[in-house]
This record gives sequence, C-alpha cells and structure tokens, in this order.
Amino acid sequence: MTLQSLDLIRDLIAFDTTSRESNLELIDYVEAYLGKLGVDCLRVYDDEKRKANIYATLGPQDNPAFC
Repeated sequence: MTLQSLDLIRDLIAFDTTSRESNLELIDYVEAYLGKLGVDCLRVYDDEKRKANIYATLGPQDNPAFC
C-alpha cells in the first residue's frame, strides 16, 4: 500500500459518520476527490438533507455489461 493510499484511508476514517451525525462533510470530501479524477457523481439526500449518498460510475459508461 502506498503512502498516498494510507493518507486517503486516514482522511476517510477521521470523519464521524455515526448515525446521529450528518455525513455531509464526508460526502463533500469524496465528491471533491472523485471530481479531481474526472468522475461525475450524483448526490442523493435523505428527507432532512442531513445525510446523503453518492453514486459514481467508473469505467466505460456505454458498455451494457456495466449497466
């Protein structure tokens, strides 16, 4: 594992995402990280807009095998 991978893991596990807390700081971080790699993301919020999920597709998007 490279130093860069370890740094990313440290960053990710530092976010408090227990169920009582919002996860939006983590979502912001991951979305920005993926954006720098050219990955488009779709953010989907819960009803209260305190939590979200990210959907991202990696790989060929026109290949039916990935759908």
